Amino acid sequence: MNALPAEADTAELTGLDRALVAFLQDVQPSPDPLHSELAAKVSHQFGLGHACLDLATLSLELRQSAASLPWTEGANSPLVRDGARLYLRRNWQAEQSIRTSIAARLAQACPVPSNLTETLSLLFDAGQPSAAPDWQKVACALAARKRFTLITGGPGTGKTTTVVRLLALLQADPARQHAPLRIALAAPTGKAAARLGESIASAVQKLPAQLQQNIPTQAVTLHKLLQVRSNLAQDAVPELAVDLVVVDEASMIDLDMMARLLTAVPLNASLILLGDKDQLASVEAGAVMGQLCAAADQGNYTADTLTWLAQATGADVSAWAGNGSALAQQTVMLRKSHRFADDSGIGQWARAVNAGDSAGAAKLWQQAPLWQLDATGSVTRLRPAQANDTRLKALVQHGWQAWLEQLAPLKNSPCSDTQALAALQAFASFQVLCAVRDGPWGVNSLNQRIAASLGLNDAGWYA
Repeated sequence: MNALPAEADTAELTGLDRALVAFLQDVQPSPDPLHSELAAKVSHQFGLGHACLDLATLSLELRQSAASLPWTEGANSPLVRDGARLYLRRNWQAEQSIRTSIAARLAQACPVPSNLTETLSLLFDAGQPSAAPDWQKVACALAARKRFTLITGGPGTGKTTTVVRLLALLQADPARQHAPLRIALAAPTGKAAARLGESIASAVQKLPAQLQQNIPTQAVTLHKLLQVRSNLAQDAVPELAVDLVVVDEASMIDLDMMARLLTAVPLNASLILLGDKDQLASVEAGAVMGQLCAAADQGNYTADTLTWLAQATGADVSAWAGNGSALAQQTVMLRKSHRFADDSGIGQWARAVNAGDSAGAAKLWQQAPLWQLDATGSVTRLRPAQANDTRLKALVQHGWQAWLEQLAPLKNSPCSDTQALAALQAFASFQVLCAVRDGPWGVNSLNQRIAASLGLNDAGWYA
């Protein structure tokens, strides 16, 4: 093969990156070492979770070399150059499939329930009137008029509550009186699916009695729904026999899985994606939900959408007017947290982090009171001077005190299911999160110190 240029930064390249270059050179040799570097870089970007290589970030020499890259030639080439982006063909095809499917769904006619306004009033207008738009109500209305909807929002903004009300709204359609919607609930992981089912089961009980019928509470993993057994690329894509699919934690869905999902859901069925656009992206390549909802905070609702929403919901969202795409008209951001106030300590931290405001975050850190046993602030800070700082020991002992009390009588005797469940709930009431795995404040080291602080022999998984 033609070796990578000597001046290229090859230290970060993996064996897989080099193997791809070797394969391409073996099948179709290129005398230009910059071609090898481009192929290695696009592979490396994929390994880092990116769908493509942005050529605009490269040197002029590399950008010019991309124009003559032989492995982008032909309908079945292993690489694809699309403008200023270089893709592995599989990723490019997945993006094209997603784009085409979403456009087709947005163009599909979708009959709006004849009792839309009345049912929305029954579901949402029980509380005190507010001048601010009820974004949950807006989300339900928009989802009822099209085959594809994105609902994003931070923690505690009521995404699950919104979905339950949406399901009730759609099942209450008089056209569905004798043929209830066939609904599938899914999430990327087993834990997320279980949590979705539990949340829906709880929220259903809060609905008006006449709207609690035919709302499913069992959710499955996306792998089970889409019949992925071993190999995502090789398993045949099923066509789901459903009228509506709701997927929670959609920010965790990677490029290939999103393409498979959109292929499996029939065009005459509705697809609702829920998630937090500001959460960490999927482990595999492609932050699909984050990119689709990138401008959700701006709204960009057209005059037609504003008029329709005012008639259907009474909501005035003109402050979020714009000339957005068809997708923007079906994207809703839930803006009110029911878990903490916007001006609370956590609310201020969340805004600074989401905005990438490092100066603001540093200021909040300095303003936060120091942690102590009788601290009452919602956000406090603890900066141990050394790894064995006694304040860290006091913190974890205080945090897990209830769990230790539950655990004490169970150490030398069997426990009932009720006792085991209570102990697990007490353990989950306090959590330690780490940003890194190794080092003095990484997961591995911190777990050992926490175990020692709690007087336990097993390092376990505390952080």
